[in-house]
Amino acid sequence: MIRCLNLIGLRHGHTLVGTELGSGARAAHERTMTCRRRDAHTERISARWKKWVPYLSALLFSAVAGSNLAHAQPGSDPLPVRVALVRPQVIHNDRAFVGTVTPIRQAVIGTAVEGRVQDVFIEQGSVIRPEAALSAGEVDSDLGVPLVQLRTATIDIELAAARSELELRLAMQQELQESVPADLELAQATLGAATARFQFAKSEWERAQDLASKGTAFSRSEMDQRLSAFEAATQDEAAARAAFKKLEKTQYARLAQLASQVNNQREAIRLLEDRRGKYTVRAPFEGVVTRRPAEIGQWLTTGAEVAEVVQMNPIEVVIMVPQGMLSEFQYSMNEQASDTEKPSRDATASSGPSATITIDNDATPLTGRVHALVPTADLMSRSFPVKIRLDNPKTNLGYRLNPGMLVKVNIRVGQVQQSLMVHKDALVLNNSGKSVVVIDRSVEPNIAKSVPVVVGSAVADYVSVTGELKDKDWVVIEGNERLRTGNPVKVINANTLDQTPTATASSTATEMAGATN
Repeated sequence: MIRCLNLIGLRHGHTLVGTELGSGARAAHERTMTCRRRDAHTERISARWKKWVPYLSALLFSAVAGSNLAHAQPGSDPLPVRVALVRPQVIHNDRAFVGTVTPIRQAVIGTAVEGRVQDVFIEQGSVIRPEAALSAGEVDSDLGVPLVQLRTATIDIELAAARSELELRLAMQQELQESVPADLELAQATLGAATARFQFAKSEWERAQDLASKGTAFSRSEMDQRLSAFEAATQDEAAARAAFKKLEKTQYARLAQLASQVNNQREAIRLLEDRRGKYTVRAPFEGVVTRRPAEIGQWLTTGAEVAEVVQMNPIEVVIMVPQGMLSEFQYSMNEQASDTEKPSRDATASSGPSATITIDNDATPLTGRVHALVPTADLMSRSFPVKIRLDNPKTNLGYRLNPGMLVKVNIRVGQVQQSLMVHKDALVLNNSGKSVVVIDRSVEPNIAKSVPVVVGSAVADYVSVTGELKDKDWVVIEGNERLRTGNPVKVINANTLDQTPTATASSTATEMAGATN
């Protein structure tokens, strides 16, 4: 073939040389054509054989299978097999997930007032411990740990002026409280004097009228003088009485008005004190500072970011539960909730099932409880977030769990089920599904019987199955691939099988779920 190709290349590549060679070139051309015809013939023969290859392979496979079946037909020598017992066992669905550590609270703390930064008490990574600050007398328990201090000179001046105004109003209130009784006494005395003058003027006028009616001579000027004195006394008495009544009625209103002014001033001082308190930016909970953008001398507007604080204890682990497992979690949540009579105030307490959290390179596990099952699925993975809450105390080496870490989560959910377990080597896989080969010990020699099964949870080397099986059945674990129903078998490990009842034990059904996004 290579020679033919070389000749073809020579012919096409050196046409002029072949012409000059004459008879030599013609001989090469004939050899080239002969090679082409030979190659075409070979390709036709290969094509004919290729279409027969599948049929020949099937024929060979049938011959081998027939040979195997011929050795396994009823009536032939029993085939040696090893068996294992079907065992009953209690199945707990212990699901395994990969979870992501997330903080329960993560706050970007800003300033409620504007001002210039005077002091910064934290750095990135600082641990905020309110109890430590309280023991040192550095912080009010209702306010939290100070993070940043703004300048307070202006607000201090306003607060001093408001306090002075309050002192003035208090003095006015005290003066009014002391003067009102004296004013009432004065008004009452004035009214008494006016009443006395009125009574005297009245009696003088009435006596003059009486004497005049009896013939006593009074000049007209004298009569007018007595009448005028009577009328003036009448008006003076009426004015004194009205002034007394007015003072008597308005004294409580005047006291109430001044008391209201005093209260208003007190509230104004409280407002200024509250504003001044906001010049010290504080952390509302224990945690760690993850960001601190504020610097000394920086001007901060209202709402400007001062620091970001992440709560570290307690903490949450979020796992993503596939849709198929959601009912198991819902069942466990309802069961735990029905067993809980009174809700706990503890932040880590929950009515959900218990979960075990382990970290790579850390052999000591942590224990938490399912706190919430979020009913909204992630649209990308179609899985549901489940939050597990647990304690995360700070040690000498720091917190064991930090936000963003990946952890392994083992959690027991769903109903407890009694299942039949078979060794995993007993499963036979074929086109129709999964089956096991059961030994019929009622006849001699023993007969093999293929039983279809549905496979469930895995427990170490055993799997739970559902099918026409019962406790202590013998299932083949070695030699089952070549067995068919009705084949005679010889159990070579019958004397070593454990005939005692199998104790009920917990088992593990594991399924790995991906980490949260």
